[in-house]
Amino acid sequence: MKSRFERRKNWLLDFQDAFCDLQDLRDTTEIPEYLRGGNPFCSIRTWCKIKKMKDRFHQLRKRAQFIQTLVVNEGACSPGLSSTASHVDIATIFGRDNAKEEIIKMLFSTAYRRDGCVTVSRIVGMTGVGKTTLAQIVYNDDRVREHFDRTMWVCVNHDFDHSRILREMMVSDSQKINYTSSSQNQLYEEFLKFVGEKKRVLLVLDGVRTFNNGDWNKLLYLLKMGEIESSVLVTSQRSDVCSAMGMGVQNVYTLDPLNDSGSWALFQQSAFTQGNCPPELESFGREIVGKCKGLPLAVKAMGGLLQNNLDARKWRKISQLDVCEAEKVCRSEKPNILPMLKVSYNHLPSYLKPLFSYCSLLPKGHSFNQKELAQFWMAESLIQPQGQETMEETASEHFDDLLMRSFFHRISPHNKSQDYNYMMHDLYHELARYISSPYCCPVEDSKKHNFSAKIRHISLGCRDVEEVVFDVEEAVLEIIDKCKKVRTLLFPNYHLKKEFGQALDKMFKSLKYMRVLDLSSSTILELPKSVKELKLLRYLNLSKTEIKRLPDSICKLFYLQTLKLLECPQFSQLPQNLAKLINLRHLELDEEFWCKTTKLPPRIGSLTSLHTLYKFPIRRKVGYGIEELEGMSYLTGMLYISKLENAVNAGEAKLNKKESLRKLVLEWSSGDDALQDEAAQLRVLEDLRPHSDLKELQIFNFRGTVFPLWMTEGQLQNLVTVSLKFCTRCRVLSLGGLPHLEKINIKGMQELEELQELGSTLP
Repeated sequence: MKSRFERRKNWLLDFQDAFCDLQDLRDTTEIPEYLRGGNPFCSIRTWCKIKKMKDRFHQLRKRAQFIQTLVVNEGACSPGLSSTASHVDIATIFGRDNAKEEIIKMLFSTAYRRDGCVTVSRIVGMTGVGKTTLAQIVYNDDRVREHFDRTMWVCVNHDFDHSRILREMMVSDSQKINYTSSSQNQLYEEFLKFVGEKKRVLLVLDGVRTFNNGDWNKLLYLLKMGEIESSVLVTSQRSDVCSAMGMGVQNVYTLDPLNDSGSWALFQQSAFTQGNCPPELESFGREIVGKCKGLPLAVKAMGGLLQNNLDARKWRKISQLDVCEAEKVCRSEKPNILPMLKVSYNHLPSYLKPLFSYCSLLPKGHSFNQKELAQFWMAESLIQPQGQETMEETASEHFDDLLMRSFFHRISPHNKSQDYNYMMHDLYHELARYISSPYCCPVEDSKKHNFSAKIRHISLGCRDVEEVVFDVEEAVLEIIDKCKKVRTLLFPNYHLKKEFGQALDKMFKSLKYMRVLDLSSSTILELPKSVKELKLLRYLNLSKTEIKRLPDSICKLFYLQTLKLLECPQFSQLPQNLAKLINLRHLELDEEFWCKTTKLPPRIGSLTSLHTLYKFPIRRKVGYGIEELEGMSYLTGMLYISKLENAVNAGEAKLNKKESLRKLVLEWSSGDDALQDEAAQLRVLEDLRPHSDLKELQIFNFRGTVFPLWMTEGQLQNLVTVSLKFCTRCRVLSLGGLPHLEKINIKGMQELEELQELGSTLP
């Protein structure tokens, strides 16, 4: 007979499966009738599916009545979360000497003092990195003990409750007195007794997960009483919580994982009583430690599993496994790693949990781009914007939230012009895999895959190494056979040889619920016309392929949000009916493609959700005029408008409403056939006044003698760079004194005689 836990688990899996099917049904029925083929029997079939779905949820509701469920408030503390104390065995700490000195310097330095006479410092880092341990060795340092008259240690962990924290502060200071029944006023009086004695107080708040401003301000007010030199040391996984506590950037210490030598010393101390690894086991031991990626929690757990064990076969076996797998194989009575990491996951708001789970599809050690991950999330309908926010803005906020909670960490770019990339620690990656199973299926090259009907998201060859053994065509055919409801199919390994053979056309005709499809770096030369069958597709990546053009049938993908064709040197033409993709948000092509482009498909203005449009050449034909830009309010980054001699009523472009544009290029053609009279050109340029947030402006081949007032009177106060090339008739140039202007490029302006009021920051 199944246990109550198993029945509850199975019910939840069945409910989630039914909910996914309901989403598929909803999205399918919302496709416009003309794209569904106009079959009169479609509505009958849809009605039957809806009826079956209602019956299915009815059965789930009946089953739920017989299952005793445990309701846990969101953000509540996990039952397995233990309290911490201030004592620590210094002999078991390695590699934290520099960190200890930095924290002590923060506590003692007046440079970090905030809010009158209270210094607030904090240690931030991911779960298991050793924040509490570092706070303990600082707390017990002789210099700290001598400097402060009273030291108090409070393990917060739960909600940031002012009364509970104050009570535990008093108990920490005087454990002989029972403050359990004391009222808040009595606690205030007791605390103010030694505050009145002008004693210096150190308060450690360990494990702050949530807090509210009201309780924090009350606590801070008490510590400020009596003009004592109080200090607060906070440990938290969340850097945003610490920032919200009224602390500046300069008194944050971000605790990184241990280096190799510190990790190895800690492992030896955990695995051997004498603290020395036998030479014959050292190679296995170092491989095991390397997989811990410097996380003390994992290093100590692995050392504990092998404690005083000298069996080389066991060490070899453990060295070949991932850290969390090793705990399972060794039948650890009390696994430490995943349960501890899962506490952090349990404290996530409900809207962040599926976003983190989806990251299980990324390869371990894989650096990822924030924008691309957000596009995945949006394609899977995991982002629900609030109010006037766009999906991109909401996704960016959620990403930053996960970053501030230490689930991601930032990688510095090689040069300043590049965007930041991000990574997940390997153990957080294993946590994501554990949580997302069985719906997410990351398949590594050397492991057997076990595809099932429940799987919705698949990542093939997700180990970023060159030695990849993977038959892509065979794997895709197996997915077609076993995973009819798959929504995501990624091939994240750039070294993987992606030859689909006949599988691509079969996939398009069979996997009706696909939302995310990445075919980048594959050998495809032509996209089958059957791509139109992927009616729910929202993300399609064809980058780094030899594809030359797209079939016009792709324009039937009503839901498509992102279309990528980067590094496709042979690609030369967008489909004629591109304007039918009314939900398209990101059209990503190389600058080389746009430079060669002389015309776009007609009625591009129908794409009112589009964020990226590098170039817009104007033509004097219906559907190609500058008025097409009017409704494209979300254009972001750069916009290059060429052939301005064809512009009529340029003000209809509404550039002053496009607040996300950062770079604008305005170009008239250079040939004699492009000549306009001066008044016409000036009128066009006047009507193209951009939004005041613009950072860079370039104007080419303007033949007027003066520039419009929005340029000469300095209305674009945020401009950093201005380029004026071949504006051959201009004699006087004034930009109205732009406060942020750093660079001005002038070329081919033979009649220029005078420069006036450029920018206050120019030399």
